[in-house]
Amino acid sequence: MTELFKIQGEMLPAVTAITILLATSFPDFFNSLAPSAETISLPLMQVFLKNP
Repeated sequence: MTELFKIQGEMLPAVTAITILLATSFPDFFNSLAPSAETISLPLMQVFLKNP
C-alpha cells in the first residue's frame, strides 16, 4: 500500500497520526464512512488472519 501511494516507511506513523487527528476533529463526517469500512474490513481480516 505504501508503494501504491508513494509513502515512505517513516511517513506511515505521520499519516496515521494525521488520520486519527482528522477523525477525532470531524467525527460526523467520518462517521458516515464507518458502515462501508466495516463491510470492507470483514473480508480483509479473514484473508489476513487465514494467511499468516
